Amino acid sequence: MDLPWALTLPSLRNINLAGVDPKEQTFFLYILKQRVLADGHISWACEAFSELHKQDLVLIPALLWCWILFMIKLWNHGLLDARTMNICNIILEQPQGVDADADTDLDT
Repeated sequence: MDLPWALTLPSLRNINLAGVDPKEQTFFLYILKQRVLADGHISWACEAFSELHKQDLVLIPALLWCWILFMIKLWNHGLLDARTMNICNIILEQPQGVDADADTDLDT
């Protein structure tokens, strides 16, 4: 089965692999597995980025808007959830030196 390389990773999940060479099946399953592993890090990476670059993001409004638009793009692709976006925004709204988790109980 010849698959066009223009396929996106989300579309790979919908491919019927019946009749496909077992080596190709293994390859596609490996790609999907790696994507899940990588995507699983996006939430904490966004939170860490917001915390690490908080001062720059708050002081430079254009940079803050770039970060917000990037998070929206991640959300549009299903890579970031609204809860994480909210946590990142809360981190950026908190004054320096205040722990964002201390004032918000988002774990419930």
